[in-house]
Amino acid sequence: MSIPSSFIDQILDQSDIVDIVGRRIQLNQKGQNFWCLCPFHDDKKPSMAVNQDKQFFYCFVCNASGNSIHFLRRYENLDFVDAVETIASRAAAKAKETKAKETKAKEINDEANTIYKSTLKSSDGAEAVKYLKNRGISGETAAFFNLGYAKDGWTNLYDKVSAKYPKPDILESGLFSVKGEKQFDRFKGRVIFPILSMSGRTLGFGGRILTNDKKAAKYLNSPESDIYHKRVLYNLHQAKKYKESKNILYIVEGYMDVIAFASKWS
Repeated sequence: MSIPSSFIDQILDQSDIVDIVGRRIQLNQKGQNFWCLCPFHDDKKPSMAVNQDKQFFYCFVCNASGNSIHFLRRYENLDFVDAVETIASRAAAKAKETKAKETKAKEINDEANTIYKSTLKSSDGAEAVKYLKNRGISGETAAFFNLGYAKDGWTNLYDKVSAKYPKPDILESGLFSVKGEKQFDRFKGRVIFPILSMSGRTLGFGGRILTNDKKAAKYLNSPESDIYHKRVLYNLHQAKKYKESKNILYIVEGYMDVIAFASKWS
């Protein structure tokens, strides 16, 4: 069976040699490498290094070396095709697991978005509404941009989402800070700007503080995660629709700049 080199490169990129070796031999990290007793000779002390950055293993005694495929072929006495299939199967399982985590994280962020929007419309959001009106933002504009409010308090959001979702999934969402065994809302006392994907799913949030607390950051964003990356542009899902009809796209600096600009030119 001939396996295209492009497929081999792909599964090696999607796999992790530390995961593959570590499932078979106990690894201990020291410096940039993970170390273990070499399985390819009668090793008395750890002499095999596994480097995650280079995705490569090397024994300093017997000189065994190579990538994940080379390791599996020697360790499990597999032919080339079987070794590739073993790695591909593991990579597919990890990809499926990652996809499931991403889907759940988006679901929890969507739930938070709904809660924040509802809070803005309630009596708890009066201060935030006042701030937005002073900035010239109408209720219609706030609704268009899905603006919300995270009221002050340590666990307002956590108390609501923890009733619906398991703790591991909640912590993957990026919405909470962890200290010991306790979880705290990342956003509190802030006007909320949801950052959406091109399909309209909630990836993360930006929050503008309303108090004059000089110790707190004026703006706070969701942390980098599997679903949110800082390279994602705010309001791009709406801007793309506008570009398709107007054939022009403007890029500005901040959340309020986007909203003010859109309000002026819509």
